[in-house]
Amino acid sequence: MTPEQIAAFVPIKGQSFSCQQDWVNRASRVLTGHAEYRNTEHDGPATGWRGYHFTALCFDQQGRRCRNGGDFQRAEDDGAYPIWWIWPDQVASTVLTQQTQITALAEDAARAHDLALENARLREALKPNGDTKAAFIGEFSFSIEMPDEDGEPQSVKIPVPWTTVKEIMAAITNRAGTHTATAAVLSARDSIPEGE
Repeated sequence: MTPEQIAAFVPIKGQSFSCQQDWVNRASRVLTGHAEYRNTEHDGPATGWRGYHFTALCFDQQGRRCRNGGDFQRAEDDGAYPIWWIWPDQVASTVLTQQTQITALAEDAARAHDLALENARLREALKPNGDTKAAFIGEFSFSIEMPDEDGEPQSVKIPVPWTTVKEIMAAITNRAGTHTATAAVLSARDSIPEGE
């Protein structure tokens, strides 16, 4: 099986032909196996109502309907297997399932976009440059006790030098790139209750 076929679209598990020979071997059995199967198109000349038509719909990986041997051979020639089939009574539930999956993928994509933006903002905030220097310089300080001119103790605020701030930014960036940090993030994510 080719890599393309491994990732092929088959909406209902077990309802597909992997290749032309698979179709030759199984089609007459599996495509007539539904309890409600009724092919009113091939029962001889039409003489009025012969009941509702109920047959499987087959599609190749290019989305083309496969109605006859020529269509199945075309799919073989074009590398468009597997061909999948669906019964009329499966259409509604399959569409709803696919819609649910599409919605979930869209939500995942939106979350991924938000995470990418947050990641970009964090990277920018941790990159030493004129903007971050202007934002952080003077924002951090520590206090030490020193005697004043009378010898009395007093608290003096010492600003953290920009060089030290840059070292802290580099240390945070390095930590974020480690396996330990990744494991910590995944552990924290897994501990968040559903829906939060």
